[in-house]
Amino acid sequence: MKRHPFIRLVLLFRQHLNWMLLSALVGFLTIGSSVGLMMTSAYIIAKAALHPSIAELQLAIVGVRFFGIFRGVFRYVERLVSHDTTFKLLAHLRVWFYRALEPLAPARLQQFRSGDIHHRILSDIQNLEHFFVRVLLPPVIAFFILILGWLIYGSFHWHLAAIISGGFLTAGVLLPIGIYRLTTTLGKELTTLQLRLNALTTDALSGLEELLLFNALNTAHQDFQHLHHRFLQLQQRMANITGLQEGMLHAIQSTTILLVF
Repeated sequence: MKRHPFIRLVLLFRQHLNWMLLSALVGFLTIGSSVGLMMTSAYIIAKAALHPSIAELQLAIVGVRFFGIFRGVFRYVERLVSHDTTFKLLAHLRVWFYRALEPLAPARLQQFRSGDIHHRILSDIQNLEHFFVRVLLPPVIAFFILILGWLIYGSFHWHLAAIISGGFLTAGVLLPIGIYRLTTTLGKELTTLQLRLNALTTDALSGLEELLLFNALNTAHQDFQHLHHRFLQLQQRMANITGLQEGMLHAIQSTTILLVF
Protein backbone atom coordinates (compact mmCIF):
# COMPACT_ATOMS: atom_id res chain seq x y z
CA MET A 1 0.00 0.00 0.00
CA LYS A 2 1.30 3.43 -0.95
CA ARG A 3 2.25 5.54 2.06
CA HIS A 4 0.92 9.03 2.67
CA PRO A 5 3.33 11.75 1.42
CA PHE A 6 3.73 13.05 4.99
CA ILE A 7 4.88 9.62 6.21
CA ARG A 8 7.22 9.29 3.25
CA LEU A 9 8.81 12.65 4.02
CA VAL A 10 9.29 11.78 7.68
CA LEU A 11 10.89 8.45 6.77
CA LEU A 12 13.10 10.20 4.23
CA PHE A 13 14.49 12.43 6.98
CA ARG A 14 15.00 9.71 9.58
CA GLN A 15 18.79 9.79 9.25
CA HIS A 16 18.70 13.30 10.74
CA LEU A 17 16.57 12.17 13.68
CA ASN A 18 19.15 13.22 16.29
CA TRP A 19 19.18 16.82 15.06
CA MET A 20 15.40 16.86 14.89
CA LEU A 21 15.08 15.63 18.47
CA LEU A 22 17.65 18.19 19.63
CA SER A 23 15.62 20.95 17.98
CA ALA A 24 12.47 19.73 19.73
CA LEU A 25 14.26 19.63 23.10
CA VAL A 26 15.64 23.15 22.77
CA GLY A 27 12.26 24.42 21.58
CA PHE A 28 10.60 22.87 24.62
CA LEU A 29 13.17 24.50 26.93
CA THR A 30 12.55 27.86 25.24
CA ILE A 31 8.80 27.76 25.81
CA GLY A 32 9.30 26.26 29.27
CA SER A 33 11.52 29.22 30.17
CA SER A 34 8.80 31.61 28.96
CA VAL A 35 6.24 29.82 31.12
CA GLY A 36 8.58 29.95 34.12
CA LEU A 37 9.21 33.67 33.56
CA MET A 38 5.48 34.44 33.46
CA MET A 39 4.81 32.36 36.57
CA THR A 40 7.58 33.91 38.67
CA SER A 41 6.69 37.42 37.47
CA ALA A 42 3.01 36.90 38.34
CA TYR A 43 4.01 35.53 41.74
CA ILE A 44 6.13 38.61 42.51
CA ILE A 45 3.34 40.99 41.49
CA ALA A 46 0.72 39.12 43.54
CA LYS A 47 3.01 38.71 46.54
CA ALA A 48 4.12 42.35 46.49
CA ALA A 49 0.50 43.42 47.05
CA LEU A 50 0.79 41.96 50.56
CA HIS A 51 3.83 44.17 51.34
CA PRO A 52 6.18 41.35 52.39
CA SER A 53 9.85 41.79 53.23
CA ILE A 54 12.29 41.69 50.35
CA ALA A 55 13.72 38.45 51.71
CA GLU A 56 10.48 36.64 50.92
CA LEU A 57 10.77 37.68 47.29
CA GLN A 58 14.44 36.82 46.81
CA LEU A 59 13.82 33.36 45.38
CA ALA A 60 11.20 34.64 42.94
CA ILE A 61 13.49 37.49 41.86
CA VAL A 62 16.27 35.02 41.17
CA GLY A 63 13.76 32.92 39.23
CA VAL A 64 12.82 35.90 37.04
CA ARG A 65 16.47 36.57 36.27
CA PHE A 66 17.15 32.89 35.60
CA PHE A 67 14.21 32.33 33.27
CA GLY A 68 14.67 35.73 31.59
CA ILE A 69 18.30 35.02 30.72
CA PHE A 70 17.82 31.42 29.68
CA ARG A 71 14.76 32.22 27.58
CA GLY A 72 16.96 34.38 25.36
CA VAL A 73 19.76 31.80 25.34
CA PHE A 74 17.44 28.91 24.49
CA ARG A 75 15.67 31.01 21.83
CA TYR A 76 18.96 31.70 20.09
CA VAL A 77 20.07 28.06 20.30
CA GLU A 78 16.65 26.88 19.11
CA ARG A 79 16.78 29.10 16.03
CA LEU A 80 20.36 28.05 15.33
CA VAL A 81 19.72 24.31 15.66
CA SER A 82 16.33 24.24 13.92
CA HIS A 83 17.48 26.25 10.91
CA ASP A 84 20.68 24.23 10.64
CA THR A 85 18.54 21.10 10.69
CA THR A 86 16.30 22.59 8.00
CA PHE A 87 19.30 23.19 5.73
CA LYS A 88 20.49 19.63 6.30
CA LEU A 89 17.04 18.27 5.41
CA LEU A 90 16.81 20.44 2.28
CA ALA A 91 20.26 19.32 1.13
CA HIS A 92 19.31 15.69 1.71
CA LEU A 93 16.01 16.18 -0.16
CA ARG A 94 17.69 17.78 -3.18
CA VAL A 95 20.26 14.98 -3.41
CA TRP A 96 17.50 12.38 -3.14
CA PHE A 97 15.43 14.13 -5.82
CA TYR A 98 18.25 14.31 -8.35
CA ARG A 99 19.23 10.70 -7.73
CA ALA A 100 15.63 9.67 -8.36
CA LEU A 101 15.28 11.95 -11.39
CA GLU A 102 18.50 11.09 -13.24
CA PRO A 103 17.60 7.48 -14.17
CA LEU A 104 14.29 8.69 -15.64
CA ALA A 105 15.89 10.96 -18.24
CA PRO A 106 15.11 11.26 -21.05
CA ALA A 107 12.42 8.68 -21.86
CA ARG A 108 10.31 8.93 -18.68
CA LEU A 109 10.46 12.75 -18.64
CA GLN A 110 9.04 13.32 -22.11
CA GLN A 111 5.51 13.39 -20.70
CA PHE A 112 6.38 16.49 -18.64
CA ARG A 113 6.71 19.99 -20.02
CA SER A 114 9.99 21.81 -19.41
CA GLY A 115 8.31 24.40 -17.18
CA ASP A 116 6.73 21.66 -15.10
CA ILE A 117 10.08 19.96 -14.49
CA HIS A 118 11.71 23.31 -13.67
CA HIS A 119 8.98 24.09 -11.15
CA ARG A 120 9.32 20.70 -9.47
CA ILE A 121 13.10 21.08 -9.20
CA LEU A 122 12.99 24.57 -7.72
CA SER A 123 9.65 25.60 -6.25
CA ASP A 124 8.32 22.27 -4.97
CA ILE A 125 11.47 21.51 -3.02
CA GLN A 126 11.77 25.12 -1.85
CA ASN A 127 8.20 24.94 -0.54
CA LEU A 128 9.36 22.18 1.81
CA GLU A 129 11.81 24.60 3.43
CA HIS A 130 9.41 25.18 6.33
CA PHE A 131 8.19 21.57 6.57
CA PHE A 132 10.32 20.82 9.62
CA VAL A 133 10.17 24.20 11.40
CA ARG A 134 6.45 24.90 10.87
CA VAL A 135 4.86 21.48 10.32
CA LEU A 136 6.83 18.72 11.99
CA LEU A 137 8.48 20.45 14.96
CA PRO A 138 5.57 22.45 16.53
CA PRO A 139 3.31 19.42 17.26
CA VAL A 140 6.18 17.62 19.00
CA ILE A 141 6.93 20.64 21.18
CA ALA A 142 3.22 21.21 21.81
CA PHE A 143 2.82 17.65 23.08
CA PHE A 144 5.46 18.12 25.77
CA ILE A 145 4.13 21.59 26.64
CA LEU A 146 0.69 20.01 27.10
CA ILE A 147 2.16 17.54 29.58
CA LEU A 148 4.00 20.35 31.39
CA GLY A 149 0.84 22.45 31.54
CA TRP A 150 -1.19 19.54 32.89
CA LEU A 151 1.36 18.99 35.67
CA ILE A 152 1.48 22.68 36.59
CA TYR A 153 -2.26 23.42 36.49
CA GLY A 154 -3.13 20.02 37.89
CA SER A 155 -1.16 20.88 41.02
CA PHE A 156 -3.78 23.58 41.70
CA HIS A 157 -6.93 21.76 40.57
CA TRP A 158 -7.63 19.08 38.01
CA HIS A 159 -10.66 21.00 36.68
CA LEU A 160 -8.34 23.87 35.78
CA ALA A 161 -5.95 21.50 34.02
CA ALA A 162 -8.83 19.86 32.14
CA ILE A 163 -10.24 23.19 30.88
CA ILE A 164 -6.89 24.49 29.69
CA SER A 165 -5.90 21.16 28.15
CA GLY A 166 -9.28 20.99 26.40
CA GLY A 167 -8.77 24.43 24.88
CA PHE A 168 -5.21 23.48 23.96
CA LEU A 169 -6.32 20.31 22.17
CA THR A 170 -9.23 22.06 20.44
CA ALA A 171 -6.99 24.81 19.08
CA GLY A 172 -4.03 22.55 18.35
CA VAL A 173 -5.69 19.36 17.07
CA LEU A 174 -9.38 19.66 16.18
CA LEU A 175 -9.14 23.06 14.48
CA PRO A 176 -6.15 22.13 12.26
CA ILE A 177 -7.87 18.88 11.24
CA GLY A 178 -11.00 20.80 10.23
CA ILE A 179 -9.00 23.39 8.30
CA TYR A 180 -7.00 20.63 6.62
CA ARG A 181 -10.20 19.01 5.35
CA LEU A 182 -11.41 22.36 4.03
CA THR A 183 -8.18 23.13 2.20
CA THR A 184 -7.08 19.71 0.89
CA THR A 185 -8.90 19.90 -2.45
CA LEU A 186 -8.29 23.63 -2.71
CA GLY A 187 -4.57 23.20 -2.09
CA LYS A 188 -4.27 20.50 -4.74
CA GLU A 189 -6.07 22.69 -7.27
CA LEU A 190 -3.81 25.63 -6.42
CA THR A 191 -0.72 23.48 -6.92
CA THR A 192 -2.01 22.19 -10.25
CA LEU A 193 -2.79 25.70 -11.48
CA GLN A 194 0.62 26.92 -10.34
CA LEU A 195 2.27 24.14 -12.33
CA ARG A 196 0.21 24.98 -15.41
CA LEU A 197 0.99 28.69 -15.11
CA ASN A 198 4.72 28.06 -14.75
CA ALA A 199 4.74 25.59 -17.63
CA LEU A 200 2.74 27.98 -19.84
CA THR A 201 5.06 30.89 -19.02
CA THR A 202 8.22 28.87 -19.70
CA ASP A 203 6.86 27.46 -22.95
CA ALA A 204 5.67 30.89 -24.11
CA LEU A 205 9.06 32.49 -23.46
CA SER A 206 11.00 29.67 -25.10
CA GLY A 207 8.64 29.58 -28.09
CA LEU A 208 8.10 33.31 -28.46
CA GLU A 209 9.37 33.38 -32.05
CA GLU A 210 6.93 30.64 -33.10
CA LEU A 211 4.03 32.42 -31.38
CA LEU A 212 4.84 35.63 -33.24
CA LEU A 213 5.34 33.77 -36.50
CA PHE A 214 1.95 32.06 -36.38
CA ASN A 215 0.18 35.05 -34.80
CA ALA A 216 -0.73 33.01 -31.71
CA LEU A 217 0.58 35.40 -29.06
CA ASN A 218 -2.89 36.75 -28.22
CA THR A 219 -4.22 33.21 -27.78
CA ALA A 220 -1.37 32.34 -25.41
CA HIS A 221 -1.98 35.57 -23.50
CA GLN A 222 -5.70 34.81 -23.14
CA ASP A 223 -4.93 31.30 -21.89
CA PHE A 224 -2.55 32.76 -19.32
CA GLN A 225 -5.07 35.39 -18.21
CA HIS A 226 -7.76 32.75 -17.77
CA LEU A 227 -5.53 30.53 -15.63
CA HIS A 228 -4.22 33.49 -13.64
CA HIS A 229 -7.75 34.74 -12.90
CA ARG A 230 -8.75 31.29 -11.66
CA PHE A 231 -5.56 31.12 -9.58
CA LEU A 232 -6.35 34.46 -7.91
CA GLN A 233 -9.88 33.27 -7.11
CA LEU A 234 -8.51 30.17 -5.39
CA GLN A 235 -5.97 32.24 -3.49
CA GLN A 236 -8.79 34.47 -2.23
CA ARG A 237 -10.70 31.41 -1.02
CA MET A 238 -7.58 30.17 0.73
CA ALA A 239 -7.13 33.58 2.37
CA ASN A 240 -10.76 33.49 3.57
CA ILE A 241 -10.22 30.08 5.15
CA THR A 242 -7.04 31.35 6.81
CA GLY A 243 -8.97 34.28 8.23
CA LEU A 244 -11.65 31.90 9.49
CA GLN A 245 -8.96 29.84 11.19
CA GLU A 246 -7.51 32.90 12.93
CA GLY A 247 -10.95 34.00 14.11
CA MET A 248 -11.82 30.56 15.47
CA LEU A 249 -8.45 30.37 17.20
CA HIS A 250 -9.09 33.65 19.03
CA ALA A 251 -12.60 32.47 19.90
CA ILE A 252 -11.23 29.26 21.43
CA GLN A 253 -8.66 31.23 23.43
CA SER A 254 -11.28 33.66 24.74
CA THR A 255 -13.69 30.84 25.63
CA THR A 256 -10.96 28.98 27.51
CA ILE A 257 -10.07 32.10 29.51
CA LEU A 258 -13.74 32.69 30.40
CA LEU A 259 -14.14 29.08 31.55
CA VAL A 260 -11.07 29.38 33.76
CA PHE A 261 -12.51 32.40 35.53
